[in-house]
Amino acid sequence: AYEELGDYSASIEANQKVLAFYASGYEAKNIYDLPDLSDYQMHSLALEMLFLQAAKFDAYYEQSGDQKNLVAAADAYALAAKGIDEMQQIYQNESKAIFQSSLGRAIYAWGIENTFKLYEQTQKKTYLNRAFNYLEKSHASLLYGAIQDQEAQTLATIPSTLLEKEDQLKTQIAQLKRQIYEAESVDSSATDSLAQWRFDLLNRKDELRQIVEVLEADFPLYHDLKYNLTVASLDEVQSQIPENTSIIEYFVEDSDFRAVYALVVNQENSSFHRIEMPTQIEDTLKAFIELIKSPETAETKGADLATFQQYIRQAQQLSALLIDSLPLKKNHDLVIIPDGILHYLPFENLLTQKVASTSVVNYASLPYLVKNHTIRYAYSATLLFKEQPTSKHQAIVAFAPSYEKNNNQYLATRSGFTALAHTTDEVLKIQELVGAQVFTGLDATEAQFKQQSGQSKILHLAMHAFTNKKAPSYSGLVFADDKSSTEDNTLHAYELYGMDIAAELLVLSACNTGSGKLAKGEGVMSLARAFRHAGCPNIVMSLWQADDAATAVIMQDFYKNLKNGNGTANALRQAKLNYLESSPKTFPHYWGAFVLMGADKSIGFANQSIYWWALGGLLILFVIGKLLKGGHNL
Repeated sequence: AYEELGDYSASIEANQKVLAFYASGYEAKNIYDLPDLSDYQMHSLALEMLFLQAAKFDAYYEQSGDQKNLVAAADAYALAAKGIDEMQQIYQNESKAIFQSSLGRAIYAWGIENTFKLYEQTQKKTYLNRAFNYLEKSHASLLYGAIQDQEAQTLATIPSTLLEKEDQLKTQIAQLKRQIYEAESVDSSATDSLAQWRFDLLNRKDELRQIVEVLEADFPLYHDLKYNLTVASLDEVQSQIPENTSIIEYFVEDSDFRAVYALVVNQENSSFHRIEMPTQIEDTLKAFIELIKSPETAETKGADLATFQQYIRQAQQLSALLIDSLPLKKNHDLVIIPDGILHYLPFENLLTQKVASTSVVNYASLPYLVKNHTIRYAYSATLLFKEQPTSKHQAIVAFAPSYEKNNNQYLATRSGFTALAHTTDEVLKIQELVGAQVFTGLDATEAQFKQQSGQSKILHLAMHAFTNKKAPSYSGLVFADDKSSTEDNTLHAYELYGMDIAAELLVLSACNTGSGKLAKGEGVMSLARAFRHAGCPNIVMSLWQADDAATAVIMQDFYKNLKNGNGTANALRQAKLNYLESSPKTFPHYWGAFVLMGADKSIGFANQSIYWWALGGLLILFVIGKLLKGGHNL
């Protein structure tokens, strides 16, 4: 009522009485006095009250113009953000965590807008640091927590029986969730079993909770690793950024896409920007993504002048807003941390300058961003700069299953369970280049993958994949039909969340492995994300249905570049540029699908010829030793 009357001071004072309900001993001296977080009883409603208090101060600032109120709002947002950290430690239940992430997203969004105003007015690095903290916490915090949890179990000295029981319960929970999901959405005949499955699920979850409590009480190292969810600071990130590299971390306002925030960081400096979005720009962005991802458009309209001009027009508009408006250094490598709908946008396909009007369709000649910059992506700067594990294994393992149905001659894409004409050649070429162990045809089974996945330095999967946007954990990779196995021939995302795959590089040479349902603050719930959860820090993934023939060419060139010592991001970039120069099909759909999520890391390959020369040398020395020791009797 006070707020409706425009009396924000009275409104804030009234709200303090609600805050006092959650903070023991809190008695406000004035409207700017906030409770001590240590005395605060964390609860979602308590956080909402802190959020409301901050929003009231924001509104009071808009009314009064007094910067003191803007600072008071910033303090309240910061306190609410600390409350989110504590809530993440309290809640183990996944649905509560997702709800909490949604509430956190709102707090971070308003906090980012607030700190931008203060940074713009004061230029104080304090507010730049705080904005970066909000950006990091708003990006993949649940994924970060899950990875920390995995590391806790790996590094802490915990009895194997406890961890085995925990893994067993997680597997049972995943299976029960699957049975319940399928019964509810697919198999109506199983409805009689639903009540029992739900009862069993509750019991398994309760058993898991008890084990977790024992682990946390008896193994403090495990507890510290699991609950230390502190994100990287701006100074820490700046100290780790490679030379000639810039990070662009975006934040998209959820309401109506009216603004995008971007924080640009390199070794020398950092800057914070608000990009005002024109009306209908979200429609333009969606249309541009649909234009380049559609295989039908590529096949039937890729050579049309109208399509070419549409592509240039939309790419130029998006480039002007998302790239040209930022102070980027020429030829810097770019690390993109996208947000919201920007997760679906391949920045490589944007343009660096205006294109003169033309009546000739020539996609290869366009000034793509990828021609000037090596581009890679990250879920967050914190995850990007987590220590990159070096695999103790040297194996390069590639899978290319065969499928029973005939190939679709009209559209050879990696979607639909048709045969794939080029995947076997793709992995055999990789074997020829870098000595990979390959599983093709009916040998490329899910069981074989599970056996090999934990013992590989590089994993390459050339196969069908599918996305379940309604239930992302049921997205999957389709292996060969193995009727003798207990596996169902489909590796689902929910299975990956319980696996440990510490390969240095994963190449998902399949369709839509980077696409899926968009979750606020977490990004795209894709197969690639599930593999990142399983321990793969560097992933080449596809943003749409990858063309089978074009993918084979790009992937072979990618491995050539890796073998020549290029980092993963630069190897992929050079493969795309080579394809543009040499292929007759240069519509961006064919070459733009694959992106790297992770570090530009050089992958060392064991030199097979050196290996055989060394083995031969040892054999010669052995023979000579025998001759010297015992004459000619070998």
